[in-house]
Amino acid sequence: MWEENSKVRLYSIYYLCKKYKDDITHCNVQEVTFSGGVKAIQWRDWESYKEMLLVLREIQCLKVSTESIYEKIPVIEREKAIPTISMILWEEIKNKQHELSIQLEVITMLYESMGLNEKTEPEGIDVKIPKCDSLGEYVTLLKDVQFVFEQCPFLQSEESTIKFSCVDVGSQWLSFFVTASVGITAITYIFKNLAFMLDKAIQLKSHMNNLKEQEALLRKANLANDVLETTINVNEVIIKQYVSQAVKEIEEQNSENKLSDGEEIGKAEKSLEKLAELMNKGVEIYTSIDTSKDIQVLFPTIDSRELLPSDIMKYLEDKKQEKDN
Repeated sequence: MWEENSKVRLYSIYYLCKKYKDDITHCNVQEVTFSGGVKAIQWRDWESYKEMLLVLREIQCLKVSTESIYEKIPVIEREKAIPTISMILWEEIKNKQHELSIQLEVITMLYESMGLNEKTEPEGIDVKIPKCDSLGEYVTLLKDVQFVFEQCPFLQSEESTIKFSCVDVGSQWLSFFVTASVGITAITYIFKNLAFMLDKAIQLKSHMNNLKEQEALLRKANLANDVLETTINVNEVIIKQYVSQAVKEIEEQNSENKLSDGEEIGKAEKSLEKLAELMNKGVEIYTSIDTSKDIQVLFPTIDSRELLPSDIMKYLEDKKQEKDN
């Protein structure tokens, strides 16, 4: 589930509203007549429709409307694959569907009226900047993100590059897209290496925090300054060794694009350190909601921190497969 609504990009809300605004009022239902001439409706695609409601319910401003549809289904029936609904209830449900459809349409139109239409570059990266107490802190985080994306040799190639796209409206989300002059392979190179970098940064962040905790315990123990200084120096060496080894392992994954000299190695190591520090300060990095599945599967470490709940991602993937078939 989304931890808080601020984690949801406005673009992601727009994307979901536009994607499903027409589906809300389109259902596969069949009228049936029981003994005594009593008529009812059997909702034949209820299971997929229910999943869509669960997706849209995660958008805070749509929560009440989606639940009003869901709760109209009798408790016993809503758990069935094909629920049976009275004609009176079905008319009430259709009214609720119409209301929700209007909401989705309004959100879509509002977003597009602001000149923020759907992205032309689908393969993207979203970066969430945490709340900052000062402008200086905010600028420092931006500079570190810029350094990683523009200076890290693993994220650069002659065929592809990461480019800044926009700041999401009314939030701390930064959007980037990956462009390439020679097709999807070059784009995949960037995303693959970013996934490697994030994986190593998560591990580095954990090591750094563990060592800081050890140093804090030593300070509480009132050890001599020379003992504490020696420990700090040893910890710095441990971190540098880890960073160096991590960069070598990433380089091994790029047999055709080895780091050319000491300067590139230094930039790669500095980028990894900055990435770990950024994550430690609360910066979050994801693939964009509309990035292709072929790209998303490269990101096990990113996907484990999805900005979308797992049921949403599963629904989007299933719908894409249906469309492809």
